[in-house]
Amino acid sequence: MITASRDSGRPTLLLVDDDDSIRNDYMLQIGEKFQIIPFADYASTMSYLSGHKPDVVLSDIDLTGDGSGRQGVNICDFARKNYGIPAFLMSSDYSMRSIAERNGLKFHLKGVESVADLVERISNAIGYHSN
Repeated sequence: MITASRDSGRPTLLLVDDDDSIRNDYMLQIGEKFQIIPFADYASTMSYLSGHKPDVVLSDIDLTGDGSGRQGVNICDFARKNYGIPAFLMSSDYSMRSIAERNGLKFHLKGVESVADLVERISNAIGYHSN
């Protein structure tokens, strides 16, 4: 296993969302605080995670669009269980919060909860505070 590089001095954040515009928006909004490792799908994310350890994971809960949330939950569970790192699920659908809570995962409501609050929650979860 390779710990993801912190060449920038910023913590590494694995960002998973199948929507390019959302993924790019988050990269722009939180890229100054975190070194972003972006992925759009479950298979490539799991392939990366099988050999690399980021500092934190932020994943869309519903990567397939079927409403089950299984892929997002599986990504976060893998990261927590194998690396002991914090993992956040996100969705624009408030009803998905119950899936996150049932699985003991943190939840971010896209488009409603502020990105600044998300950055603070992630920073607190990994014990990182930039100047």
